[in-house]
Amino acid sequence: MGQKILVADDDLNVLRVVAHALEYKGYRVVAVSSGESAVEALGNEDFALVITDLNMYEIDGFTVMRKAKAQNAQTKVILLTGDGLETRLVHALSPGFDDQLSKPCSLGHLLERVGFHLGESVHRPKAVLMGRAKETHSYRNR
Repeated sequence: MGQKILVADDDLNVLRVVAHALEYKGYRVVAVSSGESAVEALGNEDFALVITDLNMYEIDGFTVMRKAKAQNAQTKVILLTGDGLETRLVHALSPGFDDQLSKPCSLGHLLERVGFHLGESVHRPKAVLMGRAKETHSYRNR
């Protein structure tokens, strides 16, 4: 069974696409739609990697990253955000993030970065991660 990854994004379309791509690659995924749910999940389980959006209501990606690193300093954290300039500034100001990706990004690139941080090689699919997906699935807010 694959390594466990936490994905936190309040955009349910992005959350669904990322979670399905990771599950397809064999990872065990916990997908949550809020920073609060991410912090709760981090308190209950160990994760090899966390993918978090920066701008979430109430609890943001900074807090999620700090909680992940406090639980286990070896946990890798990838920041996923919609603003490229914001991403670069956050990465420069916050050394806790191991990587950053701007939306939209290709699923291949995302999976490549996940594989890199988990010490695995990954085949690159051609699908593109967009802010909107064709269908919406609801994820329960843990």
